Amino acid sequence: MYYLSEFTEERAKAVCGWKYENEYSVYNFPAWERIQELHFDITDAEVRKNQYCAVVDETGTLCGYFLFRPNQNAVMLGLGVHPAYCGKGYGAELMKLILEEFRSRYPGRELELEVRGFNQRAIRCYSHAGFQKISEYFKETPIGADTYLRMRLTR
Repeated sequence: MYYLSEFTEERAKAVCGWKYENEYSVYNFPAWERIQELHFDITDAEVRKNQYCAVVDETGTLCGYFLFRPNQNAVMLGLGVHPAYCGKGYGAELMKLILEEFRSRYPGRELELEVRGFNQRAIRCYSHAGFQKISEYFKETPIGADTYLRMRLTR
C-alpha cells in the first residue's frame, strides 16, 4: 500500500542516489550538488512544496515521487520510481494514487506526460492507466537527447 507524503529535501537528495541499470541509467540524476548548480527544480524548496509529492510505503520508505506542473493547456505529470520497485507490478497501484490526487487537485483539467520512446515498461503502465499517445518527437534534455512520446489521460 502506498501513501502520499511531503517531498522533503532529504527525500530529493535520496532520489539523486537512485541508480538504474542498463538503458534506464539515463534516468540517473547527477549528484545533489551538481543539480543545485544546474538549478534543477527538484532542488527548490518552494517548487517541491507546490508541485512534488513523495510516495511512501507503510513503513515510510520512499518508493517514488511525482509532480504536477500546470501549464495553459494541461497539467504535466512527472514521476520517478525507486529502482527496486521498477518492473515489479507496482505501477497500477502507483498510477491509481497519482490519478486520485490529480483529480482532487485539478478537476476538469487535462493530464499529460512525456516518456522516452524506448521505455516500453513505462508506456505499458501509462496505457493501462488510461493514457494514449498524442505525439512523438526528438528532444534534448540536461540528461540526454532522445525520442519522446507525449501521452494524454483519456479516461
